[in-house]
Amino acid sequence: MKSTAILIVLLCVFLLPIHSNQLEQQEDCSLWTFIDSGIVDALWSPHLSIQAGIGVSIAPGVEIELPCTYILDRQGGHEQLLELLLELKYHPWGTGPFIGVSLAHMCLFVGNSVPQERVHYLNSISFGYTYQLMDKFRIEPLIVFTDPSDSFEDSWSYIHALVPTYSRFRFRLRFGWTFVSFSTSDLPK
Repeated sequence: MKSTAILIVLLCVFLLPIHSNQLEQQEDCSLWTFIDSGIVDALWSPHLSIQAGIGVSIAPGVEIELPCTYILDRQGGHEQLLELLLELKYHPWGTGPFIGVSLAHMCLFVGNSVPQERVHYLNSISFGYTYQLMDKFRIEPLIVFTDPSDSFEDSWSYIHALVPTYSRFRFRLRFGWTFVSFSTSDLPK
């Protein structure tokens, strides 16, 4: 256990100089939009998952994202789930690896087959890496862990019973485009 902790600390120390130059070049604020590649799963799985959203960087290394996911289960009762999330992401070195925590996470059943309990609240945590391409494009592979503390076990079990493809661990691959970048020092005072 100690050797693993030492290895992680050494890795962090060696990665710090790599990201420090990128941190100095980062704009104070930027807005981006993204879409998830999960729709490709619809070719071979019994569900359709579409995720899109918008994000804003509010300080170097700190971002807020608003992803919206639509899940259509094509087996059984054809339930449709709309997942809305307000997520805070922290990049320890300004770019690269990040950890995200949900500030608000709501799941809402929509469509013709609406169950009796329509609205559910969860929490989630995510780990990933942001690759910046040509200052305007980003690719983010990430792993999302839903309800890691088992605080909302009843809600998660209810959703999973109706939409079996809704799992605790989900891999996401997001493609994003930064459409506005500006420095707060350029704003009129």
